Amino acid sequence: MGLPKGVHLLLTDRGGSTGKTLGLQVLNLTGKPVRLAPMPFAIEPIRQQAQRVQQAFNRLAKAAPVNIDLAAYCVEFLKLPPPANQIFRLAPANIQKKYEAMSKVLRSAYRVQHAGLMRPDSNPVAYTDSIKQWSVWAVEQGLNESRFTEAFLGHTKKNVEAAGQKWSKPAEAMVRKVSPNRWRDIVRVLQGAGIPVAK
Repeated sequence: MGLPKGVHLLLTDRGGSTGKTLGLQVLNLTGKPVRLAPMPFAIEPIRQQAQRVQQAFNRLAKAAPVNIDLAAYCVEFLKLPPPANQIFRLAPANIQKKYEAMSKVLRSAYRVQHAGLMRPDSNPVAYTDSIKQWSVWAVEQGLNESRFTEAFLGHTKKNVEAAGQKWSKPAEAMVRKVSPNRWRDIVRVLQGAGIPVAK
């Protein structure tokens, strides 16, 4: 994702693990209209210099930047989501290359969704975000259907308990009931991306 000289981006996480959790501020100092192509890209956190980056961006901003909400997906299943207000930057070319398969997955999920091929079992927006996220994790973790079911079950249980609710047998039964449909949609996404499904 190359940027024209004079175009500056500030990426800030709003908290949360999946979906529109990323805020993008675009500052265009070129004096000309700029079009940013909609495409997946990898980002990495700025830790030590985050405050200086924020201050430098604010000094450049003679006018209010354009604010865009972006969907973000975690590429590492075992890592916790970033804290709110974490600042990110575009990852270098070697990292973009490393996660090229994930970009293919997200582009495939977009095509599958807009072709009306997903079968949501809950809120369609949240369901689609979940399928995108689990499709990425299916590649990263080499999930097949049975491993997906157990991972999906464990992840859901952890989220329920983190919300202060009690996990129950009926909740487990519901997750197992919806799991095959979700796996079918994940497989459809992976096939559309040209990525083999783990056996």
